Amino acid sequence: MSTPSLTRRLWLAFALMAALTLLSTVIGWISLRVISQVEQTNTQALLPTMNMARQLSEASAYELFSAQNLTNADSEGVWLAQGKMLKAQSLKINHLLQALSEQGFNTSAIARQEKEIAQTLGQQGTLVGEILTLRAQQQQLSRQIAEAAESIAAQAHGQANNAATSAGATQAGIYDLIESGKGDQAERALDRLIDIDLEYVNQMNELRVNALRFKQLIVTLKDAQGLSDAEDTDEKLNQLVKILSRRQQRIEDPTVRAQIADALETINQYTTLVTLFRKENAIRDQLQTLMANNLFQFTRFSTEVSQLVNAIEKRNEAGLARLTHASQRGQIGLVILGILALCSLSFILWRVVYRSVSRPLAQQTQALQRLLEGDIDSPFPEAAGVSELDTISRLMEAFRANVRKLNRHREDLAE
Repeated sequence: MSTPSLTRRLWLAFALMAALTLLSTVIGWISLRVISQVEQTNTQALLPTMNMARQLSEASAYELFSAQNLTNADSEGVWLAQGKMLKAQSLKINHLLQALSEQGFNTSAIARQEKEIAQTLGQQGTLVGEILTLRAQQQQLSRQIAEAAESIAAQAHGQANNAATSAGATQAGIYDLIESGKGDQAERALDRLIDIDLEYVNQMNELRVNALRFKQLIVTLKDAQGLSDAEDTDEKLNQLVKILSRRQQRIEDPTVRAQIADALETINQYTTLVTLFRKENAIRDQLQTLMANNLFQFTRFSTEVSQLVNAIEKRNEAGLARLTHASQRGQIGLVILGILALCSLSFILWRVVYRSVSRPLAQQTQALQRLLEGDIDSPFPEAAGVSELDTISRLMEAFRANVRKLNRHREDLAE
């Protein structure tokens, strides 16, 4: 087997260093790629869960807000709008919970509570709808009763004016009788004025005042949207209806008496109106109970959502920790790779360049320098295993042998 040449050894050293550089580059690229993939994977896992946690919190807050607006709905449009809003938020929450469950989170407790809340809100929406229906009936009936009472007051006022006019004519006739010396007739006319005409005026005025009082009670009842003291109000309305009925029977004009009788039939529906208000109060009591239950359920739901958000944050923190750990491992790996590359390069320089080339060449150069200075007896370095250096060694040995032969030949000639 031939001894490798100096050029070959140098090329081998450069090739090994190039291969080491390439290997370090490839390993560094692979490490950075692995770190990038870990970062991308964790980022893709973190961002959706963070967004879902935020959306879940917002949806639960909107659901609570819509539930409060549903309770305070004062029209069918608002009632329908809040119902749609609640349905949309419930569907969104269920979708988010399903997505989080697929990612490994335990959402069974929240899903169960959301189902209970949805059922309770459905009952609440039904009660609010019943209240709006009752309120529409109350408004229509209140308006009819108020209009009937106002009609009675107007007709009573007309009757009072007519009676006052008649009383004025009677009073003028009394003056004429007195001037004519008809005292007995004047006295009877005065008694009739006091007992009939003026009394009728008083009764019609009383009918008008009581009709207006009745209307005021109905209006107050409508504006209050409820009965704080239902029994007392009912008793007042009943007494006024009795007074109006008695005064209606005293009306002299049969047409007006019949018209007021028709109006009294409408007024007598106040009992239905009171019943409607009582039903509304009863439903409102049920609604208050449901609202208290909803508040308790929303409190539990918010607690569960907070726990789920905390779990998501912990998973995100764990993902960030894994990402940090992977980055640290990559940095440590690159440092170790750099150290190994430096050690390998040092070994290549020492083993291939210094030991195989540089040191033997320096030894051969020193031996050749001594030989040129005339020191032919100095020892030559051992074979370096490099063809060029071994050739130099053989040439130096042959030169020294020739010098010795020449010296011996000179000595022989000198003798």
